[in-house]
Amino acid sequence: MQRSIRLEAILAWVLPCDRAADIGTDHAYLPIELVRRGVCREALALDVRSGPLARAQAHIEQAGLEAVIHTRLSDGLDRLQAGEADAVIMAGMGGRLIQQIMERAGGRPQLWGGIRQLLLQPQSEAHVVRHAVHRQGLRIERECLIQDRGQYYWILDCRPGHQQFEKDWQYVYGEYLPARRDAVLLAYLERQRNMISAIMRRLENENSEIAQSRKEALRAELAMAEEVYTQCKK
Repeated sequence: MQRSIRLEAILAWVLPCDRAADIGTDHAYLPIELVRRGVCREALALDVRSGPLARAQAHIEQAGLEAVIHTRLSDGLDRLQAGEADAVIMAGMGGRLIQQIMERAGGRPQLWGGIRQLLLQPQSEAHVVRHAVHRQGLRIERECLIQDRGQYYWILDCRPGHQQFEKDWQYVYGEYLPARRDAVLLAYLERQRNMISAIMRRLENENSEIAQSRKEALRAELAMAEEVYTQCKK
């Protein structure tokens, strides 16, 4: 199977561990490849739907790894027990869903205590994920932004430890990439500026209360993107 740039980037960031858990595993490609590469000895493949889980089990058996990769029907982290996984991966979900999964697990501090790495790849709204990470008493150790088939994806590598960002833009665009003048972030910011400006032009002659509120929000978004873009260019 030819893996996407996104999946390869996630695989490259998983730390060597005893057991990894892939939440929302779908086809189980991540746990299969993690075991094949020797990143972990065993893995858990969890999904909320029985159909994808059956496909995952079939792929695991085709790979001959059913003795070391186990499937489990679970809504997010609900059926992951404390101490069962050193590394937990949540990839390919919307940011709001990742936030909800983490908040449901918030009442289980023993679960977070046993996880050495939480690797998150939200498909949207990365800012709500960064807020959720901090609310659960975790820190973002590193992050990257990749482009794959015309889409941009954030990957957040989270570890135990307290952290808070001082500025709103750090939750939207991350703390680390602007300081590195990251080329992918610059391209993403340029796209954001162009997209927001185009929407504002379409709303230029709209004077309803809803349109005015939307234009005010867009001006704030554009100002934030401009601020981060300026930081990247320093």
